[in-house]
Amino acid sequence: MFCQQVPTTGGIDIKIKKRIPVASGLAGGSADAAAVLLGMNKLFESGLNLEGLKKIGLRLGADVPFCLTGGAAVGRGVGENLTTISPLEDVPILLVNPGLEISAASAYQGLNLGLSRQLRDVRISAKHVKEGDLEEVSQSLYNCLESSVFQSYPIVATLRNKLGSLPESYGSLMSGSGATVFAIMHSDIETVKSAEVLKSKFSTCIATHTSPFGLEIA
Repeated sequence: MFCQQVPTTGGIDIKIKKRIPVASGLAGGSADAAAVLLGMNKLFESGLNLEGLKKIGLRLGADVPFCLTGGAAVGRGVGENLTTISPLEDVPILLVNPGLEISAASAYQGLNLGLSRQLRDVRISAKHVKEGDLEEVSQSLYNCLESSVFQSYPIVATLRNKLGSLPESYGSLMSGSGATVFAIMHSDIETVKSAEVLKSKFSTCIATHTSPFGLEIA
């Protein structure tokens, strides 16, 4: 798509070393797409602005415009209308995946919108994020895709409850369309300890933290 818009690009050869599990609900593919678009725009001095790149990105996936923007934002529409907000910085996060690959398409197909009207006011959640109130942020966590995924993959529900009940956790939520679950933790030390304990039961356990640009591997 980029080459179609910038015909002088010529041929390219890209090698990607995946560190984010595939089909894990962590927008790994979208982040890769965003990185390629930004890299090519700089490499070929194409001069496309962020809005131009986001238009290309939106055709690739709803998460790509956000991955191009980075930081923290409230997304509307299908995710392309972004309002930037102050991010949670240096907050310990525990990511755990039970070894499942769940396609976003299957998660959405199982979603019954008639039974999924318990919507939260995203403005309230955004307010808590901007204030850095981790207790309130955790209380406001909500993902309507959980009902669909939990029905087909009960282990994800079990994992969500397990992380949410950790004494060192503020709260937990399924990330995206699953199967990764994240917990907002009290400290980096407790996050690492919990990851080590959970590694015996779950295939992927990552101790990380938030940054102004998104998640960073610790």
